Amino acid sequence: MTMFKNMGSSIRELSKNLVMEYMKATQDCKPGQEGKRQAIIF
Repeated sequence: MTMFKNMGSSIRELSKNLVMEYMKATQDCKPGQEGKRQAIIF
């Protein structure tokens, strides 16, 4: 079970990093802009 928890943690970390990179690269996610809904990002 520990192996699956570790793999799940790794997937969550990679997903978070991917979303953060997307947000940094997208003009709508910049301060003062409209923003993006999570459904669009995921």
